Amino acid sequence: MLKGCVQFSSRPNITNTINMVPVMHVARVVVASMFDTPVEPLSVVQMTSHPRLTFNGFVGSLENYGYTVPQVSYDEWRKKMEQIEDHAL
Repeated sequence: MLKGCVQFSSRPNITNTINMVPVMHVARVVVASMFDTPVEPLSVVQMTSHPRLTFNGFVGSLENYGYTVPQVSYDEWRKKMEQIEDHAL
């Protein structure tokens, strides 16, 4: 997604949140769950991030690294993507 935004020189306006958890946190939880006696066999551990990162904030961070990726409407960005796909076929 980040590469696509750089290639299109724009980023879509998407207000959804992203559930991203740092890999070191995931590793710690996996190791800790191996030593914890589960209540039920094959129990599940669910991890979520708090606070959740917004998609606009995540993709917008490209500009902090020197990429010019102005925010455009999702429909405008999608049309650019569809035009690229048409030429690729």
